[in-house]
Amino acid sequence: MAGIYFKFPFFRDTFLGASLVFLVSFFENNSLWFIPLVLIILASKFGVPVSPSTLGILSYSFIVSTMLLGGFVLILTRLISDFLYLKDSQRIYENYSGSIFLVTLLSFVIGITIFRAYQYKTLAIWLFVSFSVLRLVLLFVGSIEKTHLFVLPVLSAFLFLIMFFRTFGKTFEEKYLIIIITSVMNFLTFIANGIITRYLRSSTHPRFDFFFRYARKYPELPLLAFFYYLSYWIDNIFMWFKKGVEVAPNIIVSPDYDFPFFIAGISFVPAIILFSLSIETSFLKKYLSFFSAIKNNKTLEQIETHLREIQLSIKYILLKTTSMVIIITILNISISRFLNKWFSEFSITVFRIGTVGHAFNVIFLSMLSIYLYFSYYREALIGVSISFSVNSISTIICGTTVPGLGFLLAFLSGSAFLLRKMNTKDLIFKIYSSQPHGLEKAERISWKP
Repeated sequence: MAGIYFKFPFFRDTFLGASLVFLVSFFENNSLWFIPLVLIILASKFGVPVSPSTLGILSYSFIVSTMLLGGFVLILTRLISDFLYLKDSQRIYENYSGSIFLVTLLSFVIGITIFRAYQYKTLAIWLFVSFSVLRLVLLFVGSIEKTHLFVLPVLSAFLFLIMFFRTFGKTFEEKYLIIIITSVMNFLTFIANGIITRYLRSSTHPRFDFFFRYARKYPELPLLAFFYYLSYWIDNIFMWFKKGVEVAPNIIVSPDYDFPFFIAGISFVPAIILFSLSIETSFLKKYLSFFSAIKNNKTLEQIETHLREIQLSIKYILLKTTSMVIIITILNISISRFLNKWFSEFSITVFRIGTVGHAFNVIFLSMLSIYLYFSYYREALIGVSISFSVNSISTIICGTTVPGLGFLLAFLSGSAFLLRKMNTKDLIFKIYSSQPHGLEKAERISWKP
């Protein structure tokens, strides 16, 4: 994780260290949409024609692969965390091999279903599979804290494309741009796989523990991820069919809604990165100390001291994240009055409401991450279900009259539920009695702090 850099004395409390950590964390959290976005921007800058159908194929590939892999990512994160704790790198690599096989097969089947009528069907399926596999390998690269090794190949690919587009850009057809984007993603997947093989490989036997054991043991995780991403995109999907245009067979988008909504979303990336870095550094240290105290049979007083440190850390991180969210929201609302040169009045409304909605989404995601750290899966699933239900109902009722309101209300209600239910006062009892993360089983005790 990007937080590893804070372990190096040279990087502590320096502008260079903070900048590098920020960039690596940004890449860890946003590479799946950042890489195609930069490729499209470079293509447009050098005169490469970017058709609406290409943008539609990219959008569908990103959205559907994100929804498809959401459950896999949470299950695999749970598995990787357990085996990292047990220092069992062989099992991690074996499940990496098994997950690559399963995700590739599933992506291929779904890609055929989605893009069956597109004129470049084979290319679109290839692109969709590339999205899915790249996200999977980046998860494993991040888990072994080697994401920084991935940055240079990405920059090299961008530099190569700048020269390539400058020379041949204006002669491109639609299919060639899809081939190039897919090839870049496959190149980066190859590099990431090399990193994983170099640092993890100790067996060639694929395993499917994440599917046969962990999906049964933690059934809430795949449902939680699926409903979160569905609650995030359901208003987009509704607008596609209400105010959308068909840019390719069965590929419908709504540019007046999608683009301002996307811009509003990416403006909150700094807040998400701030939260991620805080979790990976100050919080994680206290979190591990708490579990270590339980494992090593420390006194109740010492364990409670570690719990209070966790509680203070959570409050401080949420306060920092919320402050950043408020600043971004004010800035977005302030500049929205100057967007009429590029946006219609409808799109400006989407941008404003989407800004407030994404502000609540950041708070919701922050709370959701904390819930997952402490294995409050049931409560997290209820919160996500509330967001999905509210977004669905609100969008159906007032989706076109007040665009984006369903998204705003969804994550406002979800955040309110998670904040209300957040309770760490009985965490010692919960952790000590259940003994997760590979710790020794203990008899259930009869007290609560």
